[in-house]
Amino acid sequence: MKDWLEYVALRAGVGAVGLLSARAAQALGRFGGRIWALVGKGRRQMAQRHQERIHGSAPGAGEQVMVSYGRYWAEAFWARARRVPEMVESATVDGLELVLEARDEGKGMIYGLPHIGNWEVAAPVAISYGIPVVAVAEKLANDRVTDWFTSMRAEFGIEIVLAT
Repeated sequence: MKDWLEYVALRAGVGAVGLLSARAAQALGRFGGRIWALVGKGRRQMAQRHQERIHGSAPGAGEQVMVSYGRYWAEAFWARARRVPEMVESATVDGLELVLEARDEGKGMIYGLPHIGNWEVAAPVAISYGIPVVAVAEKLANDRVTDWFTSMRAEFGIEIVLAT
């Protein structure tokens, strides 16, 4: 019963966020991230420690990570296959020439990417350049949620391999 309720809550959230404009969804996500940073002290402190390992002194970085993560979730909930042209048009990519060069040379490409961007945008952009996207995803405890995420990402052209 808990799995079903979790799934229904997820789908309701996705439906509600999907009614918003992209800008409103992003603002909602940032707001949610700020709330999470306030109530999730342990997570915020963990994010802060990780950022300091990378950047040295980074005041407020833990909160910024959580704000960014909130935006990520809101964007993922907002994304729809029918919005792919809008998402591709609005995306900017740094270093794309390196990926295109590897593709054009016929080299295989494996990228280990941090979870700082939105796969629902990255995949359509890559695919628009003829770059197939295969991603490893965590198999969640709730099979309904895993199945939804897998099918949703497949709509964006992402082949998902579930890690068990």
